[in-house]
Amino acid sequence: MKVGAWFTDERFARVMIAILAGGFVGYFVYFPLVNTDIWWHLAAGRKILANTSFLYTDPFAYTLEQPKWIDVHWLFQVSVYAIMRAFGAGGLVLTKSIVVAGAVILLCLVRRSVPYTVATGLALALFMYQARHLVLMRPIVITLLCLAFYFFVLERFREGGKSWWLALLVPAQIIWVNSQGLFVLGPVVLGCYLAGTVMEYVAADETARPVLHARVIPLTACLLGLACACFVNPYGWEGALLPVKLFGRINPSEANIFSRNISENVPLLELRGGDVRYVYAVSAVTALLIIVGFLNRGSLVPAHVLTWLGFLALAYMAKRNILLYLFLAAPIAGVYVDRVAATAPARARRDGKRIAMHFAGAVGIAILAVNVVWHAAAITVYPRDSALGPFRYPREAVVHLKDNPVEGRVFNADRYGGYLMWEMYPDRRVFVDGRMVIRTPAFFAEYLAILERPDLYFEGVAKKFGITHAVLPTARYRIHMPLVKWLYDSPRWDLVFTDGASVVYVENGFHSQQKLDIDDPVCVDSIRQALKKRWKYDDEIRAQAVVYLEELVEKLTGRARENAKNVKPGRYAAKIRFEAKDSGRNKKICYITQCGIPHIRRGFL
Repeated sequence: MKVGAWFTDERFARVMIAILAGGFVGYFVYFPLVNTDIWWHLAAGRKILANTSFLYTDPFAYTLEQPKWIDVHWLFQVSVYAIMRAFGAGGLVLTKSIVVAGAVILLCLVRRSVPYTVATGLALALFMYQARHLVLMRPIVITLLCLAFYFFVLERFREGGKSWWLALLVPAQIIWVNSQGLFVLGPVVLGCYLAGTVMEYVAADETARPVLHARVIPLTACLLGLACACFVNPYGWEGALLPVKLFGRINPSEANIFSRNISENVPLLELRGGDVRYVYAVSAVTALLIIVGFLNRGSLVPAHVLTWLGFLALAYMAKRNILLYLFLAAPIAGVYVDRVAATAPARARRDGKRIAMHFAGAVGIAILAVNVVWHAAAITVYPRDSALGPFRYPREAVVHLKDNPVEGRVFNADRYGGYLMWEMYPDRRVFVDGRMVIRTPAFFAEYLAILERPDLYFEGVAKKFGITHAVLPTARYRIHMPLVKWLYDSPRWDLVFTDGASVVYVENGFHSQQKLDIDDPVCVDSIRQALKKRWKYDDEIRAQAVVYLEELVEKLTGRARENAKNVKPGRYAAKIRFEAKDSGRNKKICYITQCGIPHIRRGFL
């Protein structure tokens, strides 16, 4: 093929459109590390390589005596640790963007049709922009890639591809099984295609049944192969059945403490604050799919309908699944947009199709342009000297603890546990971290009770476990403020460090550091000046850091913030406030009414 012909070739157009869509999505999910779980993944990867063996019990926390840990994430953990060692945190951010972009490109190339590629690419760029803050550097990126590969293979097979394509799903499933507990979605998606094919077979006439029957056999064999692949992990049947336990954690019932008190597990219709945008996004995408389905009501593919309904149910159950729904909704919508374009009458294809395509393209390009500008504005206020999101991790607090070692154990917030594991293990083990899958509902209820009523429970817990110091967040996670305030008022505990975003308390007699007196304006001003120096090249972050400090002073002392009326959070605060904020009614409902006092009386407290 001549070079000129290549540039006018349909295949080239599809590839270029797919790469463009992947580039947009990769760009949208490019932001500093903000996920607190990445650190315990890194710590686990380091531990696995150091021991040259898998982890079967938890070595990082002291509150449970070597609890069993079904660490099916080990392959992801070893991989991200290698990337971290070679390229640092910036390498992790870039890797996430590349993997997600690759998954998008794969979905765009499922069908050999330019209208499909355009529709899917545009939908993915728009949908993933809305879900960009759910795309964190965690095993979910492997799940996105695997889902894209499954959809690619199954659609190619459904359109008449060779049966041997299905065999590629088995090694993909083995990789998935050893990367994230959501690996069960692989057999589920294939099961939807198998069930859909059976439904088509039952409804088909005698002439079409042989073709459908020929699909049922390899799909069934592949499903059995995937089921066997689920057992190819270091934990055998326990690893294969882990998704059952995870599914129970997102059960949106009033009695499920993990659903009501972990932000990513909150049901769709109970999202509040800024997270309401996800409700709008899911509603809009669902309406779009209903419309394109209605336009193709005579040729709907049962496999697509089953897959759509299954992932819609998952999105309803928990916020964390919204990303998966939007990700697969785009190619399903693209399939039916392609069918509308292909089945329209000749004149409509020539005239109406051109008008519709031009209009949709103009609208899509305009929206994408706005999204690109908004994301560019966000990037301009990211930290210049770090790939870590500010105010998320106790970086300065850990430096302080390393410079001023304290005997005894540390009490920490669950969101800080992973970072402490990464920075301070094996010298320090943590009280709790984000691995709630290894925790019981009773433990979680008691942990929440400590945060809610430290006056009743903290001293007893500290005495039992030999806790002499505490590291807690103050800027972003308000649930810890009752404990932060109680420790400040307690004569037994001294505030020895704060940067406005985190605090370090040490029990009397276990340190020789100078106690910080937040009631003293001179002390507060010295902290403020240190923050201004720390963020001297980042104006927006510096302003927000000062706001957080003044908010902390107000909470601890009751003294109004200086120049409170003139304080503005700045653009950066608006850009980074995308994590879920637990609504007040969700924080207390379970552990007080269902789990609280009974568990506290007979639990570790």
